[in-house]
Amino acid sequence: FCFDVFGTCVNWRKAIVKALDDALSTKAKQNIDLVDFANEWRKGYLEAMAKMSQQSFNQADYPDLDDIHYEILEKLLTTHGLQSELDSDQKSKLNHAWHELIPWDDSAEGIGGLQKSAITATLSNGTVRLLTDLAKNGSLPFDVIFSGQTFLSFKPNPAMYLGAARLLKLKPEEVCMVAAHGIDLQYAKKSGLKTAFVYRPGEGHAEGDISTSLSHIDVFAKDLVELSSLYNEVQLSSK
Repeated sequence: FCFDVFGTCVNWRKAIVKALDDALSTKAKQNIDLVDFANEWRKGYLEAMAKMSQQSFNQADYPDLDDIHYEILEKLLTTHGLQSELDSDQKSKLNHAWHELIPWDDSAEGIGGLQKSAITATLSNGTVRLLTDLAKNGSLPFDVIFSGQTFLSFKPNPAMYLGAARLLKLKPEEVCMVAAHGIDLQYAKKSGLKTAFVYRPGEGHAEGDISTSLSHIDVFAKDLVELSSLYNEVQLSSK
């Protein structure tokens, strides 16, 4: 099982809003909506990924996601007239909040349940260090950390999905991509992987979507604990 991380395993919005609340003054917070600011920061990331996933990189020129997040933050602070609010150290601390995102309540248990009989891996655009920090801080039991850095690419480039299967010495159809985002699963399916959709509030779809029949989704689950239960049921029935 390869997991998307931002939004699927961790509640990035809750953690980033808290970090903004801690970093900004009361006066500054009167003039902005913290949730909107967090959403803009995330939107900037998604726009950057859409462009970079079409490009090829080598080790020397591969962009660091921490730098990308920082550049987006700088632009947003300028746009909202908040540059004078934070010095460089404070900006760096705020940017580091992406390393301290809060897991969804079911993430550790659900991933752990799958880990009992399957390999669990991240498959994310985050840096190796960022993903390691999230796994450690959130007690998320991943066997393997696959990052965009691993494959010198960014999702949804097929190199990510096929690369994970190759390094695990599995056929693509023996790997299941787990995500709360349709675009991730669409590209994973095109690459031959199995797919599991997990509902997460605020990640671009309504709760009712988990019961909708879509060709690029093999399994629907309300959370990772349910996904683990479904998989373990299949394992028992095949014995």
